[in-house]
Amino acid sequence: MCGTYINVSDLSKHLRTHGVQGSGDLVMPCAWDGCARTPMKRQSVVRHVEEVHLQVKYPCSQCGTSFSRKNTLKSHLSRLHSHIS
Repeated sequence: MCGTYINVSDLSKHLRTHGVQGSGDLVMPCAWDGCARTPMKRQSVVRHVEEVHLQVKYPCSQCGTSFSRKNTLKSHLSRLHSHIS
């Protein structure tokens, strides 16, 4: 962690300043200081930092359940709350 305050929407851009760049299929380690996670695709590094290091949560506006990924929240909404307009 570098100590810089960033919005989650700027995370991918900020990680490029730490060497997390290149095509989505490029394999690299997590740039987070002290992280021992095995190398992963660049596109997964951004998601990994969000989920593991920043612990970003996406809460359901209908029931309050929290998810670590936006796409999981979307699936939850369509599966369980699709009847709500």
